[in-house]
Amino acid sequence: MGIEKDQKLLTAADNLRRQAEERLQAKTDELHPPLTREAMQRLVHELEVHQIELEMQNEELRQTRDEVEKALDKYTDLYDFAPVGYATLDRDGVILATNLTAAGLLDVDRTQLIGRRFAQFVTAAYRPVFADFLGTVFTSRAREVCEVALRNKEDRPVVVQIEALATSSGQECRLALIDITGRRQVEEALRESEARMYQLAGMAVDAIVMLDDSGTVTFCNAAAERMFGCPAAEITGLLFHQHFIPERLLDTEKQGFARFREQGTGPLVGRTTEMAARRKDGSEFSLELSISALKLQGRWHAIGIMRDITERKELEAALRHESTHDRLTGLYNRAFFDEELERFAHGRMFPLSIVVADVNDLKTANDTLGHDAGDTLLRLAARLLLHAFRGEDIVARIGGDEFAILLPETDGQVAEEAVTRIKSSPEIINGLVSIAFGIASAENQDQLEDLLKRGDERMYRDKSAQKAS
Repeated sequence: MGIEKDQKLLTAADNLRRQAEERLQAKTDELHPPLTREAMQRLVHELEVHQIELEMQNEELRQTRDEVEKALDKYTDLYDFAPVGYATLDRDGVILATNLTAAGLLDVDRTQLIGRRFAQFVTAAYRPVFADFLGTVFTSRAREVCEVALRNKEDRPVVVQIEALATSSGQECRLALIDITGRRQVEEALRESEARMYQLAGMAVDAIVMLDDSGTVTFCNAAAERMFGCPAAEITGLLFHQHFIPERLLDTEKQGFARFREQGTGPLVGRTTEMAARRKDGSEFSLELSISALKLQGRWHAIGIMRDITERKELEAALRHESTHDRLTGLYNRAFFDEELERFAHGRMFPLSIVVADVNDLKTANDTLGHDAGDTLLRLAARLLLHAFRGEDIVARIGGDEFAILLPETDGQVAEEAVTRIKSSPEIINGLVSIAFGIASAENQDQLEDLLKRGDERMYRDKSAQKAS
């Protein structure tokens, strides 16, 4: 390419010299007055200077020509070997030019592409899409984008994204072809993985709920629908804490979520905890919650796995009640009584009083009337004791016919008043049940060691006194 340009420049210079000589010859035929020696020297000097100027200009032109050729070679290489395919089409979609990358995507030698319609390299399913796209490019005169699949010799479609823009003349358009086959494969794999995830989530026994960083529900499974009593379409888009957390817990939950929004951490993240929740109808229930943090597009999302543990909590409560209460009377049992006595001993609940009570003649009732009659006496005595004392007092059955009551921060006089109320009850007065009482008080820990023993002794004295009378 450079040699041809040099030859053209030499030919042009020869023509210019020939024309100049012809003009000079014409001028010499005209009559001029003779030049002086000084004028002749000036003329020669001017000619020499002009010759040097022309030589300098010629050198600059050659340098400019070389730079242009280098730039052209450079941009030709950039065009041909660009990672993006380039092609030029006319209004009918005929290929006018392509780079090597585009030829590779079309799987045809570049020399065989010129003059062929681009659409013939598009799979049949995408040809209508490409035809509409090409028409839009020439009518809108704006940059347009579409995706099509290209055929190749291996009959393995290559998916490309096409960006096109019509030229200013409106007779051609330039296309950029980007191979997105790999991206499409990844997207398809992600869609399949997401479909499997949704299927597994839908089959999960536990409720699964996903929140964005504003606390809005973005996903929930079928188990969550059952748990909260409303369909997923209603749950999705709601602020979870506002609709499904009891109002008394809202401040604490909102504070924790504010930290999660900023850092993806919080007191509930990465651990399993129990908390109260509410259904759509407002009823509360207990759930076990496990929260994980997931960052998507720079924003933290929370994934909560929840399990309704209402039945378990009820069972635990029943077991706790059974382990701490007497089955016959419903009062606390001896084990719980001893634990509370130990706890009070290490606390600051003095003075501490104790009332020991024993049902009189229980053995006689059992022997003569049967154990059902004896059980009735015990339940009646338990009811009288329970109603006579405060809610914070510990009323327990500590033996077959023996009861004990712990009264924290209570002196002996208050305990005496409670016992007097029991003795004046209609059940006692009418002889439905007879109970012996013993009262003892401790002002400090030193007096606590034999508190139960002293109450027991006084109860036996009262029992003896009642028999004597």
